[in-house]
Amino acid sequence: MNQFTLIEKLDEFIRKYYRNKCIKGGLVSLGLLGAGFLVVSAAEYIGRFSVGVRTVLFYTILTSVAVLLYSQVVSPLLRLLRLGSMISHEEACTIIGSHFPKIQDKLLNTLQLQAQTYRSHSDDLLLASIERRTQELSPIKFTNAIDLKANLVYLKYASAPLVVIIALMLVSPGVISEPAERIIQHRSAFKQPAPFRFVVLSSPLVVPKGGDFEFIVKTEGEVVPSTLYLVDEGGRYRMERVNDGVFTFNFNSVASSAKFYCTSNGGDSPEYELIVQAVPGVSEFTVTASPPSYTGFDEITQTNHGDLIVPEGSKISWALRYEDADGLNFRMGDSFFSASQILGGRFKADWRAAGSTPYW
Repeated sequence: MNQFTLIEKLDEFIRKYYRNKCIKGGLVSLGLLGAGFLVVSAAEYIGRFSVGVRTVLFYTILTSVAVLLYSQVVSPLLRLLRLGSMISHEEACTIIGSHFPKIQDKLLNTLQLQAQTYRSHSDDLLLASIERRTQELSPIKFTNAIDLKANLVYLKYASAPLVVIIALMLVSPGVISEPAERIIQHRSAFKQPAPFRFVVLSSPLVVPKGGDFEFIVKTEGEVVPSTLYLVDEGGRYRMERVNDGVFTFNFNSVASSAKFYCTSNGGDSPEYELIVQAVPGVSEFTVTASPPSYTGFDEITQTNHGDLIVPEGSKISWALRYEDADGLNFRMGDSFFSASQILGGRFKADWRAAGSTPYW
């Protein structure tokens, strides 16, 4: 074994050294992250922290995970890829010597002699000494100083929290998923779940604009509330109890969509939304009739009144303002025609009277 083979063997050891650190770091990180996840999930599941606490917790977890993965996995992986500073050959000799005490001094001295040959012209006696020493070291495989199987002990500890997490996901998924969701969405406020279930009976929650709506909800569970309140932007209102577990509330003259929820004894329902459905309608119209000039009749103008008595051949014009409509059609007897939209909800239509006919 010549001096160059010695360096190659040391380089091979260094690569295995960092490979071992990657494996060990990955298993340690996996175990710590799993255990930390269980602890944080349990704390949030029991404590149901506020938005501020969850925000601090979220960024603390994020920072801790980044630091842990970088120090235990990314850093040794970069060195394995020869990116960044690595242990020197002398440090490698020290590590190898701790596992093979009989060759520690000889290995280090050989490496120092070899370095001396690089710095100055060496005589044949020095080269022969280096060759002899390297030959004595040749039977020893330096990589045996690192046992990758020793990492199995870390696998055992890393798998324990993972087994617990999987078991909980199978038996009671909410114990894991609900705290995780609240921490990830740390800026959102989550309501305390009620000890009973809310079932909306007046579905769908849709009402025509300006109309009334009766909201009916039923509570189901081992314990049902005796009183129930509806909360919206306008305040808190007591709902009327119809029978055991069934409550109602009347929304009168609903002008716009509204969000609300029900609450009782600290238990809140999901947030509901009553959606207002626009109802097209005429808010104002003017009809003008222009009789033929030979009749000598004056022009007729009416506002918000559509019945007309006009001479045959009169030109009739409508100017209308409609709300919540993007189109307007007229029916004259058995025929149809469309009004022209002028601007926004304003429409205009013209028709020539050829005989008596109903229209709408």
